[in-house]
Amino acid sequence: LKIHTTLDPIVQYYAEAAMKKWIVKLEDEKKLEKGKLQGAMIITSYSDGDVLAVVGDRNPKYPGFNRVLKANRHIGSLIKPAVYLAALLSDKTEARSQQPFTLSTLLDDSEFTHTFKNGTEWSPKNYDKQNHGDIPLYLSLAHSYNISTARLGMEIGLDQVIDTIHKLGIKKTVTANPSLLLGAIRMTPLEVAKMYQTIANGGFNTQMRTIRTIMNSKGEKLSSNPTVIERVVSPGPIFQINYILQRVISEGTGRGMARYLP
Repeated sequence: LKIHTTLDPIVQYYAEAAMKKWIVKLEDEKKLEKGKLQGAMIITSYSDGDVLAVVGDRNPKYPGFNRVLKANRHIGSLIKPAVYLAALLSDKTEARSQQPFTLSTLLDDSEFTHTFKNGTEWSPKNYDKQNHGDIPLYLSLAHSYNISTARLGMEIGLDQVIDTIHKLGIKKTVTANPSLLLGAIRMTPLEVAKMYQTIANGGFNTQMRTIRTIMNSKGEKLSSNPTVIERVVSPGPIFQINYILQRVISEGTGRGMARYLP
């Protein structure tokens, strides 16, 4: 058989080199036991879903457990764009006198406690241990504030957030628990890449693929895997989310990346 893949040998080479370099660097900086820290990396072409590189272990040649496909971990703040996108997609809410959310909508970043039916309580805290009063929606995501994000998600409803997560390409069942809003949901690197690919592609969902065509020894096509694209999110809200994510890099929690991604 002749198998035509999407994998790019040059991208794969640099991905493996980066994995080896940064695993060792993190072990040294954090004084971790040598050889124990693990990692995974997947690189895709956002416009057509082509997988360009996959690194499933700190040792790229390791043939066993592939963390890109199998390692389910809590994704933390990586879930937050889905929460804010859900708000921008909601036409109106009773809590806001039928007014839709915009980038300048003020969110409350003051402390609150949610009490569950069994009596347990949940009180989200910001990473900087501070409260920031009323802040614009875009700034809340740019600085990854937990409290205002949790308040926003509770206001629009967990079902709305879960529906948006599914629109972004995540097929698994998601439990409607408030901690979901701050990333208490397990995903693989492949699933996270899928979610962000839909955002980067302007709201178009593209099926990821690693194989384009399979041919026999005579050059006859036996099967193919064409690009499948479907719009799942309207362009206005997805444009606004991408604008905020650019602010994450220029002024928010991702400022350290600006020198790599100007």
